[in-house]
Amino acid sequence: MDAVIKVWVFGIVGVAMVTGGAVTGLFLKGIRKALKLSRPASEKRVPAWLIGCVERLVFTVLIALDVQGIAPGMMGWLGLKLAANWNGSQKNTDDQIDSVSLTLTAALAGLISMMFAAIGGSLIQRMGP
Repeated sequence: MDAVIKVWVFGIVGVAMVTGGAVTGLFLKGIRKALKLSRPASEKRVPAWLIGCVERLVFTVLIALDVQGIAPGMMGWLGLKLAANWNGSQKNTDDQIDSVSLTLTAALAGLISMMFAAIGGSLIQRMGP
């Protein structure tokens, strides 16, 4: 396999998708377990793993291609996710504090996810030709 392809596969699959997905998932499960937080089983949501995979893929590629203004774009994306979660959490009537805590733990996990996108994209940039 060509060296350029190996670098892209390593950055995207190895760092951003696999390692980033595992670390982010473990972090989110761990912090929510420590705080004794859980989402209601009846709540229908887009799976967090799916959102994380797409965001890490998109931002890893954009960072690897050295697209200008990507850092503010990443923070804007996190803000959009936080706002969407916040609105959804305000509809829960059982326990507002748990809802807000769930939203904030999701934002922290999103930040970790973005970190792995940045690492994967930066590695592609530095290791590529």
